Amino acid sequence: MNRRTALLAAVVVTAGAAVSACSSSDAAESAPAPVSQAVPTAETAKDPAALAQQWIDVGGTAVPQADAAGIQYGAQPYPGINIGQGQIGTSPNKCTLGPLARRIADGDYVFVTAGHCDEHPGAVVSIWSGPNGEGPKVVGTLAGKLDNDADQDSALLETVLAPTPDATKIAGKFPVARVMPVDEVRKLPAGTPVCVDGARSGVVCRPLIRPDRDTIKYEFVGIEGDSGAPVFLVGTDNRAVLIGILKGEDGLTGLGEATYLAPALDRLGVEIVTG
Repeated sequence: MNRRTALLAAVVVTAGAAVSACSSSDAAESAPAPVSQAVPTAETAKDPAALAQQWIDVGGTAVPQADAAGIQYGAQPYPGINIGQGQIGTSPNKCTLGPLARRIADGDYVFVTAGHCDEHPGAVVSIWSGPNGEGPKVVGTLAGKLDNDADQDSALLETVLAPTPDATKIAGKFPVARVMPVDEVRKLPAGTPVCVDGARSGVVCRPLIRPDRDTIKYEFVGIEGDSGAPVFLVGTDNRAVLIGILKGEDGLTGLGEATYLAPALDRLGVEIVTG
Protein backbone atom coordinates (compact mmCIF):
# COMPACT_ATOMS: atom_id res chain seq x y z
CA MET A 1 0.00 0.00 0.00
CA ASN A 2 1.27 3.47 -0.89
CA ARG A 3 2.26 5.61 2.09
CA ARG A 4 1.00 9.17 1.89
CA THR A 5 3.98 11.45 2.46
CA ALA A 6 1.98 14.57 3.19
CA LEU A 7 -0.11 14.67 6.34
CA LEU A 8 -3.71 15.69 5.91
CA ALA A 9 -4.53 19.24 7.06
CA ALA A 10 -7.63 18.23 8.90
CA VAL A 11 -9.30 17.85 12.22
CA VAL A 12 -9.55 14.20 13.22
CA VAL A 13 -11.61 12.66 15.90
CA THR A 14 -10.70 9.60 17.91
CA ALA A 15 -13.51 7.31 18.82
CA GLY A 16 -13.73 4.60 19.61
CA ALA A 17 -26.27 -11.29 14.07
CA ALA A 18 -27.86 -10.12 11.37
CA VAL A 19 -28.97 -10.91 7.85
CA SER A 20 -26.36 -9.00 5.89
CA ALA A 21 -27.14 -6.30 3.37
CA CYS A 22 -24.37 -7.64 1.14
CA SER A 23 -24.95 -9.40 -2.14
CA SER A 24 -24.38 -13.10 -2.37
CA SER A 25 -22.42 -12.57 -5.65
CA ASP A 26 -19.21 -12.34 -5.38
CA ALA A 27 -5.76 8.79 -11.60
CA ALA A 28 -3.89 11.14 -10.44
CA GLU A 29 -3.60 11.19 -6.69
CA SER A 30 -5.47 13.98 -4.96
CA ALA A 31 -5.33 14.14 -1.17
CA PRO A 32 -8.28 15.60 0.73
CA ALA A 33 -7.80 19.03 2.21
CA PRO A 34 -10.66 19.41 4.68
CA VAL A 35 -11.05 22.38 6.94
CA SER A 36 -12.09 22.65 10.56
CA GLN A 37 -15.40 24.27 11.39
CA ALA A 38 -17.35 24.65 14.58
CA VAL A 39 -20.19 22.16 14.90
CA PRO A 40 -23.06 21.80 17.37
CA THR A 41 -22.58 19.29 20.16
CA ALA A 42 -24.82 17.47 22.58
CA GLU A 43 -23.97 20.10 25.19
CA THR A 44 -26.29 22.48 23.33
CA ALA A 45 -29.13 19.96 23.26
CA LYS A 46 -29.29 17.95 26.46
CA ASP A 47 -33.06 18.08 26.51
CA PRO A 48 -34.43 15.11 24.47
CA ALA A 49 -36.87 17.28 22.54
CA ALA A 50 -34.15 19.75 21.62
CA LEU A 51 -31.84 16.91 20.63
CA ALA A 52 -34.47 15.52 18.27
CA GLN A 53 -34.83 18.91 16.63
CA GLN A 54 -31.11 19.17 16.02
CA TRP A 55 -31.12 16.58 13.24
CA ILE A 56 -32.73 16.77 9.80
CA ASP A 57 -33.97 14.24 7.25
CA VAL A 58 -31.86 14.45 4.06
CA GLY A 59 -33.25 11.33 2.43
CA GLY A 60 -33.28 11.42 -1.36
CA THR A 61 -30.17 13.60 -1.62
CA ALA A 62 -28.54 12.99 -4.99
CA VAL A 63 -25.33 10.93 -4.83
CA PRO A 64 -22.19 11.84 -6.83
CA GLN A 65 -22.60 9.14 -9.52
CA ALA A 66 -25.04 6.27 -9.93
CA ASP A 67 -25.85 4.00 -12.87
CA ALA A 68 -29.27 3.08 -14.20
CA ALA A 69 -29.66 0.49 -11.43
CA GLY A 70 -28.83 3.11 -8.80
CA ILE A 71 -25.41 1.64 -7.97
CA GLN A 72 -22.81 4.25 -7.00
CA TYR A 73 -19.54 4.17 -8.96
CA GLY A 74 -16.44 6.30 -9.55
CA ALA A 75 -12.77 6.30 -10.52
CA GLN A 76 -11.56 6.89 -6.95
CA PRO A 77 -12.84 5.63 -3.60
CA TYR A 78 -15.35 7.64 -1.57
CA PRO A 79 -18.00 6.84 1.08
CA GLY A 80 -21.05 5.21 -0.50
CA ILE A 81 -19.29 3.73 -3.55
CA ASN A 82 -19.91 0.13 -4.59
CA ILE A 83 -17.00 -2.25 -3.87
CA GLY A 84 -16.51 -5.89 -4.84
CA GLN A 85 -13.99 -8.38 -3.53
CA GLY A 86 -12.10 -10.79 -5.76
CA GLN A 87 -13.97 -9.79 -8.91
CA ILE A 88 -12.82 -8.02 -12.05
CA GLY A 89 -15.36 -7.46 -14.79
CA THR A 90 -19.06 -6.74 -14.54
CA SER A 91 -19.81 -4.59 -11.52
CA PRO A 92 -21.04 -6.81 -8.69
CA ASN A 93 -23.62 -5.75 -6.15
CA LYS A 94 -21.37 -6.51 -3.23
CA CYS A 95 -20.78 -3.97 -0.42
CA THR A 96 -20.51 -0.27 0.30
CA LEU A 97 -17.45 1.72 1.31
CA GLY A 98 -17.79 3.57 4.60
CA PRO A 99 -16.10 6.75 5.87
CA LEU A 100 -12.50 7.84 5.28
CA ALA A 101 -10.08 7.36 8.17
CA ARG A 102 -6.38 7.54 8.89
CA ARG A 103 -4.40 4.85 10.69
CA ILE A 104 -2.93 6.25 13.89
CA ALA A 105 0.22 4.11 13.76
CA ASP A 106 1.48 5.22 10.34
CA GLY A 107 -0.85 7.93 9.00
CA ASP A 108 -1.98 5.88 5.98
CA TYR A 109 -5.43 6.52 4.56
CA VAL A 110 -8.00 3.76 4.97
CA PHE A 111 -11.76 3.40 4.72
CA VAL A 112 -14.05 1.68 7.20
CA THR A 113 -16.60 -0.90 6.06
CA ALA A 114 -18.41 -3.97 7.40
CA GLY A 115 -16.36 -6.95 8.56
CA HIS A 116 -18.63 -9.49 6.87
CA CYS A 117 -17.73 -7.91 3.52
CA ASP A 118 -14.34 -9.65 3.78
CA GLU A 119 -15.54 -13.02 2.52
CA HIS A 120 -12.25 -13.92 0.82
CA PRO A 121 -9.42 -12.64 3.04
CA GLY A 122 -6.50 -11.35 1.01
CA ALA A 123 -8.48 -11.00 -2.22
CA VAL A 124 -8.32 -7.61 -3.93
CA VAL A 125 -11.19 -5.15 -3.70
CA SER A 126 -12.29 -3.26 -6.81
CA ILE A 127 -14.37 -0.23 -7.72
CA TRP A 128 -15.87 0.58 -11.14
CA SER A 129 -15.28 3.84 -12.96
CA GLY A 130 -18.16 3.50 -15.44
CA PRO A 131 -21.94 3.20 -15.07
CA ASN A 132 -22.12 -0.26 -16.62
CA GLY A 133 -19.23 -1.97 -14.89
CA GLU A 134 -16.59 -0.41 -17.12
CA GLY A 135 -13.08 0.30 -15.94
CA PRO A 136 -12.72 -2.05 -12.98
CA LYS A 137 -9.92 -0.76 -10.80
CA VAL A 138 -8.20 -2.43 -7.86
CA VAL A 139 -8.57 -0.13 -4.87
CA GLY A 140 -6.90 -2.25 -2.18
CA THR A 141 -7.51 -5.09 0.27
CA LEU A 142 -9.53 -5.54 3.43
CA ALA A 143 -7.91 -5.95 6.84
CA GLY A 144 -8.85 -6.12 10.52
CA LYS A 145 -12.05 -8.07 9.92
CA LEU A 146 -14.30 -8.73 12.91
CA ASP A 147 -17.87 -9.98 12.67
CA ASN A 148 -18.86 -11.50 15.99
CA ASP A 149 -22.63 -11.62 15.36
CA ALA A 150 -23.14 -9.39 18.40
CA ASP A 151 -21.85 -5.84 18.42
CA GLN A 152 -18.83 -5.55 16.14
CA ASP A 153 -19.00 -5.93 12.36
CA SER A 154 -16.18 -3.83 10.96
CA ALA A 155 -13.04 -3.89 8.83
CA LEU A 156 -10.68 -1.55 6.97
CA LEU A 157 -10.09 -1.08 3.28
CA GLU A 158 -6.37 -0.43 2.90
CA THR A 159 -6.45 1.64 -0.27
CA VAL A 160 -3.72 1.97 -2.89
CA LEU A 161 -5.59 4.90 -4.46
CA ALA A 162 -5.51 8.40 -3.05
CA PRO A 163 -8.91 9.53 -1.75
CA THR A 164 -10.48 12.56 -3.37
CA PRO A 165 -11.23 15.77 -1.44
CA ASP A 166 -14.91 14.77 -1.45
CA ALA A 167 -14.02 11.59 0.44
CA THR A 168 -14.35 13.68 3.61
CA LYS A 169 -18.05 14.24 2.77
CA ILE A 170 -21.05 11.96 2.80
CA ALA A 171 -22.86 11.85 -0.56
CA GLY A 172 -20.38 14.49 -1.69
CA LYS A 173 -22.45 17.12 0.15
CA PHE A 174 -22.31 16.69 3.92
CA PRO A 175 -18.83 17.31 5.40
CA VAL A 176 -18.00 14.93 8.22
CA ALA A 177 -17.91 16.90 11.46
CA ARG A 178 -17.17 14.23 14.06
CA VAL A 179 -17.96 10.77 15.42
CA MET A 180 -20.65 10.64 18.09
CA PRO A 181 -19.59 8.67 21.22
CA VAL A 182 -21.70 5.64 22.08
CA ASP A 183 -23.08 7.20 25.28
CA GLU A 184 -24.32 10.17 23.27
CA VAL A 185 -25.92 7.96 20.60
CA ARG A 186 -27.78 6.07 23.32
CA LYS A 187 -29.35 9.35 24.48
CA LEU A 188 -30.88 10.08 21.08
CA PRO A 189 -34.68 9.95 21.29
CA ALA A 190 -36.79 7.58 19.23
CA GLY A 191 -37.73 9.16 15.93
CA THR A 192 -34.39 10.86 15.34
CA PRO A 193 -33.74 10.68 11.55
CA VAL A 194 -30.94 8.14 11.06
CA CYS A 195 -29.42 8.30 7.56
CA VAL A 196 -27.51 5.78 5.46
CA ASP A 197 -25.60 6.29 2.20
CA GLY A 198 -25.70 2.84 0.58
CA ALA A 199 -24.18 1.84 -2.74
CA ARG A 200 -27.60 0.58 -3.84
CA SER A 201 -30.09 2.60 -1.78
CA GLY A 202 -28.40 5.99 -2.00
CA VAL A 203 -29.17 8.40 0.83
CA VAL A 204 -32.09 7.16 2.91
CA CYS A 205 -33.19 8.44 6.34
CA ARG A 206 -35.50 6.53 8.68
CA PRO A 207 -36.63 7.05 12.30
CA LEU A 208 -34.46 5.71 15.09
CA ILE A 209 -36.20 2.92 17.01
CA ARG A 210 -33.69 2.46 19.79
CA PRO A 211 -29.94 2.39 20.36
CA ASP A 212 -29.36 -0.94 22.11
CA ARG A 213 -26.39 -1.79 24.26
CA ASP A 214 -24.67 -3.42 21.28
CA THR A 215 -26.19 -1.99 18.08
CA ILE A 216 -28.31 0.82 16.65
CA LYS A 217 -31.82 -0.14 15.50
CA TYR A 218 -33.81 1.99 13.05
CA GLU A 219 -36.63 1.68 10.50
CA PHE A 220 -34.43 0.97 7.51
CA VAL A 221 -33.39 -2.33 6.00
CA GLY A 222 -30.61 -2.02 3.46
CA ILE A 223 -30.82 -3.43 -0.03
CA GLU A 224 -28.27 -6.11 -0.85
CA GLY A 225 -24.98 -4.29 -1.41
CA ASP A 226 -25.48 -1.59 1.24
CA SER A 227 -23.47 -3.36 3.97
CA GLY A 228 -20.59 -1.22 5.24
CA ALA A 229 -22.33 2.05 4.42
CA PRO A 230 -21.87 5.06 6.71
CA VAL A 231 -24.72 5.59 9.18
CA PHE A 232 -25.00 9.23 10.19
CA LEU A 233 -27.03 12.19 11.38
CA VAL A 234 -27.17 15.58 9.65
CA GLY A 235 -27.40 18.79 11.64
CA THR A 236 -29.07 22.02 10.64
CA ASP A 237 -25.63 23.19 9.49
CA ASN A 238 -25.68 20.41 6.83
CA ARG A 239 -22.70 18.64 8.40
CA ALA A 240 -22.68 14.90 9.06
CA VAL A 241 -22.09 13.32 12.45
CA LEU A 242 -21.13 9.67 12.07
CA ILE A 243 -22.68 7.13 14.41
CA GLY A 244 -22.31 3.70 12.81
CA ILE A 245 -21.62 1.24 10.00
CA LEU A 246 -24.49 -0.64 8.38
CA LYS A 247 -24.63 -4.32 9.38
CA GLY A 248 -27.87 -5.25 7.64
CA GLU A 249 -31.22 -6.48 8.87
CA ASP A 250 -31.83 -7.77 12.37
CA GLY A 251 -33.16 -11.25 11.75
CA LEU A 252 -35.39 -11.15 14.85
CA THR A 253 -36.95 -7.70 14.55
CA GLY A 254 -36.67 -7.00 10.81
CA LEU A 255 -35.20 -3.60 11.62
CA GLY A 256 -32.12 -1.99 10.14
CA GLU A 257 -29.08 -2.58 12.32
CA ALA A 258 -25.75 -0.75 12.58
CA THR A 259 -22.49 -1.28 14.45
CA TYR A 260 -21.50 1.62 16.70
CA LEU A 261 -18.67 3.40 14.90
CA ALA A 262 -16.73 4.79 17.87
CA PRO A 263 -15.65 1.44 19.38
CA ALA A 264 -14.93 0.07 15.90
CA LEU A 265 -12.47 2.90 15.33
CA ASP A 266 -10.79 2.19 18.66
CA ARG A 267 -10.45 -1.49 17.81
CA LEU A 268 -9.08 -0.79 14.33
CA GLY A 269 -6.62 1.86 15.55
CA VAL A 270 -7.86 4.60 13.25
CA GLU A 271 -9.32 8.10 13.44
CA ILE A 272 -11.95 9.56 11.14
CA VAL A 273 -10.92 12.32 8.74
CA THR A 274 -13.25 15.29 8.98
CA GLY A 275 -14.19 17.74 6.25
